[in-house]
Amino acid sequence: MADTPIILDDRFAEHPEEIRAAVALFADELVRNWVGAAESPVHPETVPADFAELAALEPPAQGIPLPHLLDDLRRLVLPGTTRVASPRYLGMMNPAPALAAVLAESLTAALNQNCSLWHQSPAAAELEQLVVRWLCGFAGLPAPPAFGVLLSGGSMANITALKLARDHCLGPAARTAGLAGAPPAAVYASAEAHYSFDKGVDLLGLGADFLRRAPVDAAFRVDVPALRAMMRADAARGVRAACVVGIAGTTNTGSLDDLAALADVAAEAGAWFHVDAAYGGAALLLPELADRFRGLARADSVTLDPHKWFFVPFECAALLVRRRDDLRAAFATRPPYYLEQGQDGDGRVNFFEYGLQGSRSFRALKLWLALRSFGLDAYRRLVRRHCAFARRFHELLAAAGGFEPFHRPELGLLCFRALPAGTADGAAVNELNRRIHRRVELEGRFWISITRLRGGDVALRVNFMNYRTRPADVEALGRYLINLRNEETAR
Repeated sequence: MADTPIILDDRFAEHPEEIRAAVALFADELVRNWVGAAESPVHPETVPADFAELAALEPPAQGIPLPHLLDDLRRLVLPGTTRVASPRYLGMMNPAPALAAVLAESLTAALNQNCSLWHQSPAAAELEQLVVRWLCGFAGLPAPPAFGVLLSGGSMANITALKLARDHCLGPAARTAGLAGAPPAAVYASAEAHYSFDKGVDLLGLGADFLRRAPVDAAFRVDVPALRAMMRADAARGVRAACVVGIAGTTNTGSLDDLAALADVAAEAGAWFHVDAAYGGAALLLPELADRFRGLARADSVTLDPHKWFFVPFECAALLVRRRDDLRAAFATRPPYYLEQGQDGDGRVNFFEYGLQGSRSFRALKLWLALRSFGLDAYRRLVRRHCAFARRFHELLAAAGGFEPFHRPELGLLCFRALPAGTADGAAVNELNRRIHRRVELEGRFWISITRLRGGDVALRVNFMNYRTRPADVEALGRYLINLRNEETAR
C-alpha cells in the first residue's frame, strides 16, 4: 500500500487496490485485538493525564496516510480501551460483540443509509421492520398491530415510552397546548428503576417530583402494595397515574418485578404500562422463566436492548409498542422536503414519523446478522449458561464464608460484599470492598463492577453476559476474590 493518503487526485476518488489494502490493514488490527483480548489486562490502569499527547493533537492541514493513522491508533487510543471481548470482563452490561455483528457494523458505515425515509433506504426500512417483528414475538406482542423502532439505547427507549404515556394520560393537548393548566401526572416505578426515568420526567415536563419511586423488598423487586398505596394517596390529591413501570431485570441486581401484578395495577388505574426489559429481554427465550415474565405481554410498551444479552455492538436498543398508531400519533410530522416521497402507505414505513430522530443509522443490519449467525438455540444455551454461572458463583461465595450475597441471582447477575474477619461498622465494610475492587482493577486479571445498595452499602457486582466466558473463568474468579478478601482482612 502506498505511503500516501488515499484521497489525492483531482477526482477525490479512491482506487480499488488501495481500498482493499486499507481494509486488510484495519482487519488485521481487529483480529489482533479480538484474539489478544484474553491475554491482555482487562481494564486499562490509566488517568486523564495519560492522554495528554492525544488531547494536544490539532487537525492536520494535509491528509495523513492510513498506515500512520493506524500507528497513532495503536499508540494513543487502543491502550486506553477496556477489553470487553476478554472472557474475564464480568462487570457492566457491555458484552463481547458477535463477530457477524462487528462485520455488519463496518458494512453499515460503508453503506451509510439514513433510515428515516423509506424511499432513500428501502432495504434498511424493511429489515428494521423484520427484526422489530421478531423482537415483538419474543415479548409476546402480536405484530401487527404491535410495532417498534430501533434506538440508541435503553435510555432513549424508556424516555420515548414516557412520551407515549404522557400523551395517553393527558391527551392530544399535551402536544399542542403544552402542560400549562394540565393536571399533575405521575410515573410509578421501583426504587431500582433506571436513571433514564429521572431524565424522562424532566424532559417531558412532568417534573422530577412526579417520578414516584416505590420501595423494594428483600429481593430488590418493587413492593406492589406500597406502590398501590402511593397511587391511591396521589389520586386523592388529584394526581393522575400516567405510567406504571415494571422492570424485567434491574440494572443493579437483575431482579424481576412481579409484572402480572403491575399489569393489574396499571389496568385498574387506566395508566400506561411500560416494561423495562433492557437487560432481561433475552431471557424471554427461556421457557423455564416464562412464569417470571408473566404479565410482560400485557405491556403497552417494552424496552429491550439487543446491545446487551444479544451481543450486538453499541448502539442498538428497541422500543416495542402494543399499537403502532400510538407511536406514530406521538411523533408524526410533515416536513416539506418529505411531502412528495415521505408518505406512509402502500406498505412503506418512514421511521422519522415514529420517534425523535431524523437521521437514523442502519442498526437493523447488525441485529439481523447477529440473530441469524447465532440462532435462537445458541442464545438460549448462552443465557441459560450465564444464569447458571451466577448461581454457581453464589455457591462458591457461600461455601467460602466471609462474603455476604445481597440476593439470590434471578438472571446472570450477583451483588455481594466481602466481610471483615471480626466485627466492623458499615464504613469499614464499605472500605474493605472498595480496596478489593481497586485491586481487581489494578491487577487486570478480571474486571467486575462496584455499586451501592440498601441506601449506601458498597457491593461488588458480577455480571455474566459474555459468551466467551467459560466455567473455568467462574471458578478462577471465585478463588481470586476469596484470596483478595483474605489478604485484605489480614492487613
